[in-house]
Amino acid sequence: MSRLSKFFQGADTTMGIFHPTGYTVAIFPDLAQSEHAAAQLHYAQFDDTDVIAVSGDEMLKSADQRVGEQGVWGYLMRELSAILGTEAVYTERDLNLATEGAGFAIVHCSSDEAQKIAWRVLEPLSPLAARHYARSGIQHLAGD
Repeated sequence: MSRLSKFFQGADTTMGIFHPTGYTVAIFPDLAQSEHAAAQLHYAQFDDTDVIAVSGDEMLKSADQRVGEQGVWGYLMRELSAILGTEAVYTERDLNLATEGAGFAIVHCSSDEAQKIAWRVLEPLSPLAARHYARSGIQHLAGD
């Protein structure tokens, strides 16, 4: 099991598409900047188990693992999502940034208030893209 799989505790997909409900994902130009963002989230009192910074390579390996585990159903849902212009499109953009060396800072937000605090920390750091994944859909915070 990868470090990301452990972090998400199996809650990173919905119907075969990357949708980590209750998490905010911010993408930075490189791993060093995502690690800085993670440190800032720690200073804002987010617990070590609620924050992770990962490299683009680690994100790509995790994506490859998810694709392999989801089989035909996951493939069909990703294709449908791409046609409708929803989550799969954003995932594809994120993976392109990952191949270019981007870093990812991910924070679990257990409440709406926690999500607001996380964004107050992350916004001044100017992420390339940022989204909060809620049950009701994706809240686009930056980029996109």
